[in-house]
Amino acid sequence: MGLNLLFVGNDWDVLDEMQRLTRTRRGEWNMTFACGALDANRHLAITDRLPEVIVCQDVLPATDGFTFLQSMADKANDPLCLVLASTATVELVSASIPWVHACLQAPLDPEALADEIDRLATDRGAAKSAAIRELTESIEFLPQLPTTYQRVVEITNRRDFSLREISEVIQLDVGLTAETLRMVNSAFFGLRGEIDSVEQAVNLLGLDMVRGLVLANSLFHEAESGCIVDLSVLSNHSQNVASVARVVAEIDGAGKSDQAISFLTGMLHLVGVLLMPAPESGRLGAAFLRDAELGVDVERFSADRYSIGTYLLRMWEFEQNIVEAVAALAQPQFAVGRVAQSVLTAVQLLQLEGFPVAKFVEGDDDVRAKVATLRSQWEHQHAA
Repeated sequence: MGLNLLFVGNDWDVLDEMQRLTRTRRGEWNMTFACGALDANRHLAITDRLPEVIVCQDVLPATDGFTFLQSMADKANDPLCLVLASTATVELVSASIPWVHACLQAPLDPEALADEIDRLATDRGAAKSAAIRELTESIEFLPQLPTTYQRVVEITNRRDFSLREISEVIQLDVGLTAETLRMVNSAFFGLRGEIDSVEQAVNLLGLDMVRGLVLANSLFHEAESGCIVDLSVLSNHSQNVASVARVVAEIDGAGKSDQAISFLTGMLHLVGVLLMPAPESGRLGAAFLRDAELGVDVERFSADRYSIGTYLLRMWEFEQNIVEAVAALAQPQFAVGRVAQSVLTAVQLLQLEGFPVAKFVEGDDDVRAKVATLRSQWEHQHAA
């Protein structure tokens, strides 16, 4: 039968180009092309084959922001919505949550579109977008990428960037400076000697680990007060998961890059919790987070914490292995790859009452031997 796609452009010149570029996909896709919102609505009113994917050029004129895409989602029974953006700005990505599943760079690349559709088909965040939208519509605040993090990303997108530039950005934020130095001097990193320079810390930790510190510190300290869990507890728990995940990756023979990505993913794996509203009794603490990792009490929400986190990370355009690792936490059987396995193991270890995080990270032989035994038992149970 093929996949039903609806392409919506600003003018027929754009649509003609879309048709030309996608001509070779006619055997795989049932494609309809609409010029503007009125034409698209007219098509939906008469078709008996609702689009499963809608590709829209930027934000169409004569519409109120993403109202058009919202109406498309309602009328077409929650299709995958992709925006073909001339510039995928932070503002565009933030405004598109939760109506758009991904932003693609113009001009349209059929291969990239096909890859994106395949990826979204197995993305828990995409599959649960209706439930996520139900949740996000009930709150006024949607977490956005912090300014400091955006600046770090802008710098690293240049070929000629230096770590000194990143350290200078961090030093503009007194709280972030203190947190970076506190973390680099903690037992979690096992570095010898006191580190008192942000530039030295950035050089020792590496780019991906610094990204995790910058983003998590900003998100967990600047989020709205209505979050379900105490943010300091969330920050501490995420740091523990991140640190354990990094060491697990190291023990498993992962390179420095995968170790750092495991750390970053651990810092962000519960970012979806930021959208869960606090109960009238007030914010919840560490016991809730342990339950949250297990799914206890959290499923009363229409969308779970990992699906929401997956959705946010994808819309923030994080690396696919990070997005997939967070998604896999809800379905451990799909946790493939070093990053996903490292974070999943860290989450499982932190569920053990009184697990000695510091000793494990510092390299205590007895603790690591017990962890090796536990992992062997988990693998045996999973194989059974």
